[in-house]
Amino acid sequence: MIEINGKKFCENCFEPVTGAVCKSCGFNSEEGSPDPTTLSPGSVLMNRYVVGRVIGKGGFGITYLAYDALVNKKVAIKEYYPYGLAQRVTESTQVAVTSADSAEAFKLGAEKFYNEAKLVTRFNGNPNIVGVYDCFYENGTAYIAMEYLKGQTLKEYIRENGVLSAPKALYAAKSIVNALIVAHSASVLHRDITPDNVILCENGDIKLIDFGAARQVVAEYSQTFSVILKPGFAPPEQYRKKGNQGPWTDVYALGTTLYFMLTGDIPEDPTGRFDDDDTFKDNNFDVEPALW
Repeated sequence: MIEINGKKFCENCFEPVTGAVCKSCGFNSEEGSPDPTTLSPGSVLMNRYVVGRVIGKGGFGITYLAYDALVNKKVAIKEYYPYGLAQRVTESTQVAVTSADSAEAFKLGAEKFYNEAKLVTRFNGNPNIVGVYDCFYENGTAYIAMEYLKGQTLKEYIRENGVLSAPKALYAAKSIVNALIVAHSASVLHRDITPDNVILCENGDIKLIDFGAARQVVAEYSQTFSVILKPGFAPPEQYRKKGNQGPWTDVYALGTTLYFMLTGDIPEDPTGRFDDDDTFKDNNFDVEPALW
């Protein structure tokens, strides 16, 4: 459990607790072992954000459930932590580069991560883009404090419930399009549209999360870093360090995500389809021909 402003909270859900076991989520604070690569529950950022459990870990960052002690609400905190370039200093909150050769790529990626977060704050209030509250540097890296969304990723939902009907899939796709119209008009690319980054919220909203500008910067400047892609969802230009990316990059990824919504299948990588692109010739998924 974690004490905040004189009250005890569950580190797993940040609901009030009175004992070792949380009555809201069943979490037992006396069980489990710490992960040395992540911030420990109870760590405090900017003297206001109290870190709880890990929500997700990706190629470029770690996302935590956290509690904003200043305004008393749950938030999500994303820590810039590019795989292969960053490491946690033993028994510390500090993040360091894995080698001197990685320092420049790490620094430029952190700056892009921070600057894009500031840009995304202008989209706050958009029903299809996650809200960004704050961005800051601490522990040798960068952080973003965001709206905490209750719900499931599109990937999780389809795994549990099966593919979406055509009307539901088109509604989700149009929601993402609405988000992209706003982002692209401000010259902001998402670069990582996948079923992992679309949240189906409990209140019915569909929100796009996790803009990935740092991905391109790190890939371009790192000599040792392999570009981390979502196989099947990334367009061909993302397979090259200096591929020509633009709005079309997001359009391709949205197309593959719509395909996944309707079929539950991940498309073949584009690099394997240059010579023979018959992947989508046969409609074996009972999708309406015009939509197919």
